[in-house]
Amino acid sequence: MKTKKHTLLSVLVFLSAITLFAPVSGGQAENYHGFYRFGHEVRTFQPCGSEQVYWVRAEGKIDKELREAHQKLTAKPYAPIYAEVRGRLMDRAAEGFAANYDGQIVIESIVLLRIKQKEDCGPAKLSIADITGMEWKWQQTRYNNDQQARPQDPSRYTVLFRPDGTLNIRADCNRAGGKYAIQTSALTVEVTHSTRAACPPDSLEQTFLQNLNSAAIYFMKEGQLYIDLKYDTGTMKFVK
Repeated sequence: MKTKKHTLLSVLVFLSAITLFAPVSGGQAENYHGFYRFGHEVRTFQPCGSEQVYWVRAEGKIDKELREAHQKLTAKPYAPIYAEVRGRLMDRAAEGFAANYDGQIVIESIVLLRIKQKEDCGPAKLSIADITGMEWKWQQTRYNNDQQARPQDPSRYTVLFRPDGTLNIRADCNRAGGKYAIQTSALTVEVTHSTRAACPPDSLEQTFLQNLNSAAIYFMKEGQLYIDLKYDTGTMKFVK
C-alpha cells in the first residue's frame, strides 16, 4: 500500500514538472529591447515604451546567460540591465510567480546585454520630415492577440501626411481626410471626413480608418513606417 502511494506521488510530481517546463505556443518571435531584472522570485522583462512587465521564460542555456549577465553588470538584485532579445509574448500565467505580471515572454535568443544607460528607451529622435510628403501604403496591422489585418492590395489603403498637419487618405473605394499632430515620437490622428461609396464585403476600409484613429506612437525601421496603436493593442506597418 505504501509503495502504491509513493508511486502515485511520483507520478503527480512528474506531471507537475511536465506542466511547468513543457514548451509553450504563442505568436511569431519578434525583436524586443528593454530592461531585464533578476532577483529572488523575480525574472522579468519590460519592453521600451511599454508599461507592461512580463515574466521571463527561457531554456537552461539562455536563462543562465541572462542570470550571469545580470549578476555581473549590477551591484544588487532587481536592478535593471538593458537587453535586446528575440522572443514571443504569451498570456499571463494562471499560477505561480508569473501570475503576478501582465504576461510572459519566451526568450529564444539574446542579441545584447549591457549596463543600463541614461539614453536607453528614451524618446526616438524623429522629425516630421521623416513621414511627410510621401504616400505610405498599408501592409498590415498585427494585433497583440495574435490576430492581424492584411489588405490584398496595399495600394488601395494609403495615407499621405502633409506638412501642414492634414491627411490625404485612400481607404479602398473611398477617399478620406483629417488631421494629425506629432510630438517627439507621439502621433495622434483624427479622420474627419470620408466619401461614402459602398466597398466590397471583404473590404478593410473601416479597419484601416479605425486603426489610424487609434494611432499613439510612430517609429521608423529600415525605411518603413510603424504606428503603435493606443493601449498597446497592435502595430500598423507601412511602406513607401
